[in-house]
Amino acid sequence: MILTLLNILAVLLVLTIILIIALLCWLLFTLIRPAVEKKQTGSMPIPGTDGTTSLAESDISMLADILSSVNESLRKKISRLYRQQRLYQELVQSSNSIILRLDRQGKILFINQYGLDFFGFTSDDLIGQSLLGTILPKRRHPQKIVAGLMERILRNPARFKSCIQTNLRKDGSRAQVQWSNKVITGEDGSFLELLCVGIDITALNRAEDRLEEKERLYQALFESSHDAHFLFKNWRYMDSNKAGLKLLDCTDKEELIGLPSDAFAPEIQPDGTPTLQKIRDIKEQAFAGETVTCQWYVRSRKGTVRLTEAAIHCVPTAEGKILHVSMKDMTTEKQLEEELRQSQKMEAIGTMAGGIAHDFNNILTAIMGYTDLALMKVKKSSPVTDALHQVLVASHRASELVRQILTFSSKEDQAKQAVQISLIIREAVQMLRTSAPKTIKICEDITSTSLVLANPTQIHQLIVNLCTNSLHAMKENGGTLTVSLQDISFTPKKNTGSPDLPAGEYVRLLVRDTGHGMPPKVMKKIFDPYFTTKGYGKGTGLGLAVVHGILQSHRAGIKVRSKPGKGTIFIIYFPVAPSMAGHAPPKKKTNTPDVEGESRASILFADDEQAIRDLVKTYLQKYGYKITTCKNGEAAWKIFNSDPQQWDLVVTDQNMPKMTGMDLIDKIRRIRTNIPIILATGYSENISAHDFVSLNISAMLRKPTPMNKLVEYIQKTLKEHKSS
Repeated sequence: MILTLLNILAVLLVLTIILIIALLCWLLFTLIRPAVEKKQTGSMPIPGTDGTTSLAESDISMLADILSSVNESLRKKISRLYRQQRLYQELVQSSNSIILRLDRQGKILFINQYGLDFFGFTSDDLIGQSLLGTILPKRRHPQKIVAGLMERILRNPARFKSCIQTNLRKDGSRAQVQWSNKVITGEDGSFLELLCVGIDITALNRAEDRLEEKERLYQALFESSHDAHFLFKNWRYMDSNKAGLKLLDCTDKEELIGLPSDAFAPEIQPDGTPTLQKIRDIKEQAFAGETVTCQWYVRSRKGTVRLTEAAIHCVPTAEGKILHVSMKDMTTEKQLEEELRQSQKMEAIGTMAGGIAHDFNNILTAIMGYTDLALMKVKKSSPVTDALHQVLVASHRASELVRQILTFSSKEDQAKQAVQISLIIREAVQMLRTSAPKTIKICEDITSTSLVLANPTQIHQLIVNLCTNSLHAMKENGGTLTVSLQDISFTPKKNTGSPDLPAGEYVRLLVRDTGHGMPPKVMKKIFDPYFTTKGYGKGTGLGLAVVHGILQSHRAGIKVRSKPGKGTIFIIYFPVAPSMAGHAPPKKKTNTPDVEGESRASILFADDEQAIRDLVKTYLQKYGYKITTCKNGEAAWKIFNSDPQQWDLVVTDQNMPKMTGMDLIDKIRRIRTNIPIILATGYSENISAHDFVSLNISAMLRKPTPMNKLVEYIQKTLKEHKSS
């Protein structure tokens, strides 16, 4: 455009100069013509006679001065115009933009040096050539395309004032150019040419593409992360990913954007610091350039409190400082850690319980044995007899207590057996009475005497879990806990309590409380693992999940009824063991050992307790047995190995110093494979069914063992060995 204006001005200036020169020449010719004519006729006046000749000469002199002045002025103007033209040419050629002039047919009239260098062409390659096929891809019917484009430009020049176009270089590469277009028209509005100025935006577009790519990657990382990510500005929620919405129980970002940072947090954080104070401390550290890591409690919209591991750092932006907070939900991990600690604690308790049981059972064996000896020496009518019987009763209760300790410490066999679960439930309820708050009354209605194929330990755990759950529901306001156990019969028509159970004989366990009850949405989740309404740190959420697992393994059914403010009822149905419906377990017979029996048998007895050795020796000698006692397995092996054939029976304790009972039996079996052996133990942790069979153990007695039971087993073992 600049060059076009300069050319027009130059033409106009030249025309003006020509007109002025022509006018001056005409004036000069008019003035000097008479003098010339007179000179030619010989009648030229003599200078100074009348003054005429002097006047003509002065006019000529003045006119010459005027012409000289005009000529100098025109020369200066032309020189200045050429300087300006050279200046503008240098400006056009040195510009860092592409300057292009096109005619109506789209042919290139002019392109500056920058444009030539940019496209890689020479001036001869482009001047007079069409755009199409040079700096634009070649197309079919190029003249028609260019003509149509020019018509559109003339009709609506504002629309084509600026555009972005992909252009071609000579080497075939492509470049993005932003063009500014100006139509140059004549005085009559006719199209003269199109002036185009282009700026290379290829690098800018690539930078924008890379920026958009990074933005997409950032969004992908932000949204696909399993950890929650939040952005805060002025400590208000600015953005969140999907995991963050899930953590806060929000369905949409609009539910949290703009809320203060403490909107989803309880008042106190894990380290005991108030939430607002903790936020201020974090802000100071983050704004100072530190990355802050801490544990943080989050309370969702539903009120669930979860423990997270948070990392906070500050990101300076043009809009101010933005805080990026990432949170990893640690609730389940912490629960698993608690479970592991609990498991390790129970394992330690089990190890300790085993040691205690061994010593305590030895003491009980001595108490029960010497009491039996005392009963044998006193008359039945003696008042001492009742007292001794009470000692035996107390000893048996103590033995049951040890059995419970071993059961809870997982030292007992987990196999199912036919048990009267009413005894287990009474025992569990009695234990709960001692730990229940005084504001809660515990009632029981246990009438069932049927046997159920069950694992005693799991039944005990089931009733404890159910009752503990009910006690917690009544902890604040008190109430009544009712435990009921009854025998019932189901028929297809009457089976309305638990429709999934087949008809038959069942034992129904009912646990009812008068606590706060549960809404339907909570009842749907009570058997889900880790679901709890007690809040973080107050419950594992596994109690009822364990109950459900136990019921499934026992093929039992359960029904739950609850209403808010009306309490909760758990109803459980245990199938009665086959061929035992409605029958009480047979009463244990107290057998009096046969004194005659194998009265001359030689018995080797090994136990590390002196009191038990003395008791057994005294008791068995009354029945005519020859008995030799040893204080440990090593001593017993030496005696046995000195004359293996003299012994008819070996009775050994399992846990002894220097050599265990199992090791002693293994050594004995290498010499005598068929000698009967009885093993006595306080618990069966290290004795498997395979060991029992492979070592051919005749019988195994659980301590504390009543002396009459020991004699009974000895007589039975010797008879079976003799008959074989």
